[in-house]
Amino acid sequence: MTWTTGYLTELVALLRARRGDTTDVEVKSAAGGCPSLSATLCAFANMPDGGSIILGLDETAGFTLVDLEDIATLEQGVVAQAREAVTPPVSCTFQTLEFERSPVLVCHVVGLPLADRPARHGGHAYLRQSDGNYAMSDQELAQIALQQTQATQRTHPDRDPVPGTTIKDLDPPLTEAFVNATRSESRRNASVPDVELLRRAGVLALNDELTLAGLYSLGAYPQQFHPEFSVTAAVLLPRASGGRTRDLAHFDGPLPELLDQAMQWVRRNTRAVMGYDERGHGVDRPELPMNAVREVIANALVHRNLDAITDSKRVEIRLLDDQLVITSPGGL
Repeated sequence: MTWTTGYLTELVALLRARRGDTTDVEVKSAAGGCPSLSATLCAFANMPDGGSIILGLDETAGFTLVDLEDIATLEQGVVAQAREAVTPPVSCTFQTLEFERSPVLVCHVVGLPLADRPARHGGHAYLRQSDGNYAMSDQELAQIALQQTQATQRTHPDRDPVPGTTIKDLDPPLTEAFVNATRSESRRNASVPDVELLRRAGVLALNDELTLAGLYSLGAYPQQFHPEFSVTAAVLLPRASGGRTRDLAHFDGPLPELLDQAMQWVRRNTRAVMGYDERGHGVDRPELPMNAVREVIANALVHRNLDAITDSKRVEIRLLDDQLVITSPGGL
């Protein structure tokens, strides 16, 4: 990864506005020499795209500059930790950039190949979340093992039959719309019976039980068989408010209904901002671009992991003062 002064300037402006680091960027002052970075190096190594460490800015003072006296020694200190304190050793690349007339050292940590993860420090595998490094849970370590297995021997949990289900467990209106749409898109499927078409589309397994994907997307009530196929949403309140959440909601039903309920919740909990169109007329614009919000939520629902390892995990939506966070089970 190659940084430029312009990119660094934009990033520091973002960090100052956030008042904190990001998931893929850690900032250290390095005023007294090379800081302890082993956990950060480990966490970035466990990310597919790695991460970057910026030395020479003081986060506690609003990301102001710190004089770096010996950049070569700083690089050596980072490399020593990357090679000796993290297993397997981590690779780093360095750039020295001028920022506000002073040098800043940027270290990019290269993410380990999937086959070599997880990296560990002090016996622990670390994961980067928000601006912190956290020891991976057993479930997260198992997720890496599953990804490694999938890379060499692909599994298809979406095709697995759900015991005890039949075509009667499908939602009739959704299924009819799906069948009609599928027929209209394929001459081969235009005249086949509904049951055969649903088999071809992966909604029914060969034994005519619903597949996991069929249940999730078209089932009348998927949560009867898989409670984790639901969504939780909440507004997270500032710490000073004295409360934790507002408008905590749980959504159930098939995937299309989950999407509709989630979108209604986001609209209910975001504001409209007064603006003007190209003709100068006043218009109300949503606080967030709803087309983009719908795309993100739909992706979280459609691409959630369906392996047994995520049986207890739901799609989660959290609304903060300055961001909308959507978590989809499966992946780190």
